Amino acid sequence: MKRLITAMVATAALAVMVEPVLAQADAQEAYKQAQSAYEAGKFDEACDLAEKASQTDPTNPETFLLLGKAQYQRGRLEEAMAAWSRTLQLAPGQPFAMRMLDMLRAERVEVDTRIQLVEVMIREKLLAEAHRESSRLLGEKALSETQRARVLLLQAETLLGKPAETLARIQQLRVLYPKQADPVQTSLLEGRAKLLSGGQATADGIR
Repeated sequence: MKRLITAMVATAALAVMVEPVLAQADAQEAYKQAQSAYEAGKFDEACDLAEKASQTDPTNPETFLLLGKAQYQRGRLEEAMAAWSRTLQLAPGQPFAMRMLDMLRAERVEVDTRIQLVEVMIREKLLAEAHRESSRLLGEKALSETQRARVLLLQAETLLGKPAETLARIQQLRVLYPKQADPVQTSLLEGRAKLLSGGQATADGIR
């Protein structure tokens, strides 16, 4: 009986020792696959694999560095910044993560200023200029999803002379950024566009 108990204890101890080793190996394999996917331009796949590696081994800064790069290529700036912040927690001073975070934070401040400029242009009825600037903003990577939702709504407002295009932008906004879209401002702008459309759309806008 003692031998059986000893054997069971030894088996349990071995399992405890082996499990982290296997997890580490899984994480390394997922990281290698993520690297290959990233280098092949398969950024969605790279994100999934890097995420898997980070969950299995949450102490490897290289995994979070790669995850941030892949998220950045997908245009997911908030997720990229979160991954790079985690990189710096694990490896303070990592140069790429520091440089990218500094750049993106500075760009966000600049973007906020440019968004405010678009708002001023709209108030001053400089709609063509506001539309061009909003298009330039939407073409850049530095915008967060909240900023993109705001710019898209402003662009929809610049198109009120073409109500159908305004309504199309509002639909796009609701599909792409349902959580970030301001429901009150979106509904008000939609109502204005429907009033300008005439017919049944006008009736819908009055409701």
